[in-house]
Amino acid sequence: WAQLAATSAALLYALGNASVRFVGHLPMSLLGAAVMTCATVFAGGFALVEAPWSIQPSWGSIIAMASSSLIGTAAGYYVFFYLILATGPTFVALNNYIIPILGVVWGVVFLAEEPASMALAALMLILAGITITNSGLRRERRLNAVLDRHEDRSR
Repeated sequence: WAQLAATSAALLYALGNASVRFVGHLPMSLLGAAVMTCATVFAGGFALVEAPWSIQPSWGSIIAMASSSLIGTAAGYYVFFYLILATGPTFVALNNYIIPILGVVWGVVFLAEEPASMALAALMLILAGITITNSGLRRERRLNAVLDRHEDRSR
């Protein structure tokens, strides 16, 4: 089940990034609410496997979960959709590749870990991919700016 959940989450995340451009005219609060609702329904299906009716959480844990969901996740999605609409889905997706880099750096700095040579090679591949993609994005933005100026002059 764990592999199915992780694979499904990655697929849905990618679909969410790509589909934002089709619903960009909607308010960000509505997009965030839609994502939270879909995530609740999707995760709820996997949660039923764990028999949640047998658990008796305290009121403190319920309040902590609700506040984390509403404040952290909902506010995070609001910013997330704003970034996608402002910069595009490719730029936002590239930011996820920074997470493993920071994980290795924090491990070295705070836990005195020594990264393996494979981890360093993987980090170099990630940085190369970010650089190549960003150079393509910059070229595309420059081309769009030139085309926009040309259209303005021809009017």
